[in-house]
Amino acid sequence: MGTQPISEASPAGEDPRENDTYAAAQSQIDRLTDIHAQGGVDWGIVAASSQQILGREGKDLTAAVWLTLAGLHLQGTTGLAAGVHILNDLIHTYWDTMFPPPARLRGRRNQIQWLLDQLNERLQGEFDAVPPETHGALLTDWDALDEFWQSKDTDPPAIFGLRRLLASLPVLATAEPTPAPPATAAEAAPQAGAASATPAAAPPAQTATAPAPLAATVAPASGADPTDAIDAALTGMQPLIDWCLEQNPALPLLFRLNRICAWASISAAPPATGIATLLPAPPDQLVTGLAQVMQGTEPQAIVHFVEARLIGQRYWLDLNRICHAALTRMGAQDAAAVVAFETASFLARLPQLATLTFNDGRPFADAETRAWLDSLAASAGPGSQGGADPIDTLAGTANAAAAAGQLDAALASLQAATGQTASARDAFRLKLAQCSLLYSYDTSGAVRTLLAPLIQELDVYRLSLWEPGLARQALELAAAVEQRYGTDPGETSAPMLARLAGLDCHAAWRLSQTSPTS
Repeated sequence: MGTQPISEASPAGEDPRENDTYAAAQSQIDRLTDIHAQGGVDWGIVAASSQQILGREGKDLTAAVWLTLAGLHLQGTTGLAAGVHILNDLIHTYWDTMFPPPARLRGRRNQIQWLLDQLNERLQGEFDAVPPETHGALLTDWDALDEFWQSKDTDPPAIFGLRRLLASLPVLATAEPTPAPPATAAEAAPQAGAASATPAAAPPAQTATAPAPLAATVAPASGADPTDAIDAALTGMQPLIDWCLEQNPALPLLFRLNRICAWASISAAPPATGIATLLPAPPDQLVTGLAQVMQGTEPQAIVHFVEARLIGQRYWLDLNRICHAALTRMGAQDAAAVVAFETASFLARLPQLATLTFNDGRPFADAETRAWLDSLAASAGPGSQGGADPIDTLAGTANAAAAAGQLDAALASLQAATGQTASARDAFRLKLAQCSLLYSYDTSGAVRTLLAPLIQELDVYRLSLWEPGLARQALELAAAVEQRYGTDPGETSAPMLARLAGLDCHAAWRLSQTSPTS
């Protein structure tokens, strides 16, 4: 129904909004908000009218939205899955010709937002469990709907936000089949006839708590490339990872498994000319979606968004830093430690990845991620005593608070720690973490002045000689600040980028290739 044309001459049909069928469905939908309406919504009328519209009158988004909601009311998850499938087919096939027309994009957004609001309310109730294949098809169609809409709209509705509820709908566990004695030819025919005449009874002891089972791994054909076969098998574990994200989003094993699936088959860095690879950058809609999720107040939503896309964006190292910060904010320290350990291990194996870019110049790891990676490498170095570095832990917690809009509290926590430490080195690192937060979350440019005493301290203690790694972190931040805000009037010292180049020419050149706002 979502793809079948109304007619050969006019595949999308005519605008159905003036027709009696549309009015009949609209009158029922109006009862949702009309306190004087006699009786509730007749969802049977809504479903029948919407089917009539989509099948015979016109490809109308509102009718598809109504049909989706009617399916949920009439048939639960099964009806919802059927409706979402039609809706997904409709927008993929008739985006340019369906009603309302593309020029009324805001009207289209409003229809989807209305559906999201209705589903969010309705899905709080109890539903019968459905077969794994039905549930999987629902999520697949929902993801396809979300991805396609984002590719067409610069301000898309938050379709992804409902996925967590959809993924948590109950699913039937598949019981192991009991082997039956082979039937004779005479017995087989009537049994087949009976099976086609009546539906099979569901096993009485099924539960709704288990995930859809993974298909058994099939041995590759002779001559197949082992690496490709392994990579395909690991990528095929995405449904299990999605299920784990819904059931236990702080499970440490989940984050180890996801990174094994993403990185286990990578044995070398991708070919590059200089630092530029041919790998396509993350799609704009994905970058926008991530920014929207990070603006929210729910760290679990950030974790879900990032982890669900890690396998598909395995070289985008920023995702790991963002996940680590969100897990820290959730208080899931064990899971955060797994993300840090696995990421550090991956970069220890292929350290050049942190310096490379996608084909549009976007770095695999932005400046903030490179600083995070440096801190991981430092805490895992020969001088570390094992366990999490307390300064890194404090900085990670503060970063999570700042990302949640609590910059003042984040700076205060680091300042309190600075006053309590007797180590000049730790105090320097804590002040550097404060300046990093200001660079990332304060747009006033105050960091330019506040960073100056730290650079003076770097010179007094000659850190460039005694601890070049820490000096490089400070100079790289100072150079990034200078690149974004310029130098102070009357400044006579060497530019920070030049000072960084004297310590690490590669880092300076890499920074010079990025935009001032990156």
